[in-house]
Amino acid sequence: METNTQNMHILSISTQDIGGGAERFANDLNQCFRETGFIVDEFVGYKRSDLSNHRLVSPSSFWETTKSIYDKIERWIPSTILTLKGFRRLFYYLRTVSRGPNAINYELGRQGFYFPSSWQLIGQCSKKPDLILLHNLHGNYFDLRALTYFSKIVPIFWVLHDEWAYTGRCAYTQSCQGWKQGCGICPDLASYVSFPRDGSKYNLEVKTNIFQSLKLYVISPSAWIASRVTLSVLAPAVNEIRIFPYGIDQSIFFPGSQLAARNELKIEPDCFVVTFIAVNARKNSWKDYATFESAALQLASKYPTRKILFQVLGDRHDSITCGKSRIEFIDGITDKSKICSYLRASDVYLHSARVDNYPLAILEALSCGLPVIASAVGGISEQVLGYEKFQQVLSQSNRSHIETATGLLVDPMSSEQQVLALETFMSDQKLRSTLSHNAIIDSKKRFNLKKQSELYIEWFNEIVQPKGSAR
Repeated sequence: METNTQNMHILSISTQDIGGGAERFANDLNQCFRETGFIVDEFVGYKRSDLSNHRLVSPSSFWETTKSIYDKIERWIPSTILTLKGFRRLFYYLRTVSRGPNAINYELGRQGFYFPSSWQLIGQCSKKPDLILLHNLHGNYFDLRALTYFSKIVPIFWVLHDEWAYTGRCAYTQSCQGWKQGCGICPDLASYVSFPRDGSKYNLEVKTNIFQSLKLYVISPSAWIASRVTLSVLAPAVNEIRIFPYGIDQSIFFPGSQLAARNELKIEPDCFVVTFIAVNARKNSWKDYATFESAALQLASKYPTRKILFQVLGDRHDSITCGKSRIEFIDGITDKSKICSYLRASDVYLHSARVDNYPLAILEALSCGLPVIASAVGGISEQVLGYEKFQQVLSQSNRSHIETATGLLVDPMSSEQQVLALETFMSDQKLRSTLSHNAIIDSKKRFNLKKQSELYIEWFNEIVQPKGSAR
């Protein structure tokens, strides 16, 4: 593929510089663009690391000042007054007002839009960008209305890491059909993005109005999300949508010695090791730690003399012991090579989820040669090629022949199916080895970061003329 890199300049916008899979992929993708010769200006709503070169979408200085003044005043007020019933409500309202229109909208259940810096991002770049690449825009940091202004200047590409773009509130709709019917009776205000009141109907109407005067190029990592976009309020804004699966840096995530990894991590060589990766796994509303733990304890009780180690990467908790088995929690690991060591030390990767789009952790596991057990939700069945032999006893999404299968898919929230899948891999080393071999081949073909970044670049060059002006 011939790539035009002359003066190609990208403005990238994302919620934060470090975090979960969406942030990691955005960073890796931007690094690929730089290595190709592109210039990338990265803006985020929240900067978590001083080491990154991301720049903040600055909050309103006026409302930051009023917040600071109010907080200072409140510190001088005696706590006995602050806790009086009538005064408590009064100070609650004053505190909300001091934080500006976004805080007031939040109390009403409405999406905040007062982020003036959003409109200024093009002018803050080192030079006018040739295109804008959007990632997650939720997180209370960006004015979605600014996209209408941006689209008149440069082409906009939007990578949909979840469903928020076409819902009235949430990042994942789960079984709710409100996103197709206008929202308005939200069944779960507590899930991310949470609000104290139901303003989902209003929020979806605002998005609908914005999208009707906007043109976007949409990138979905999964066919699952892409199919839903066509039924959503986002559809009128879509010039074109393409499915580009995520890519993994396979110079880091590749198969290696299991024994060496276990020696490094001080894991017994005779353990059967199962790994699950999720940020705040136990409280993550999209993952399903409860089913994972239930399956782990069932398996441990069924095989009391077998050493089974369940590793949960991304959470902090005391270890849980059952017989000779245990669940260990490992938190705070951001080093990719260390994550890779935990995967190489494992026999199988188990991804338990209520809903998910295209989890990066599954691709990392497959790239390390691990067979995967995963809940058949969202785009996961596009990642994991489930072995057809288990279609009747596990999920019906298991449709791949033994020559191509890379794992086993299970129905969501079924600890019994997770136990059966784990037992299968524990007792059948030949199957584990075959699926591991297939995973390595398939991940090199479909999930290589450099190859996937070339799909983006090819599309960018179709839309952006050689001199950098929009067609």
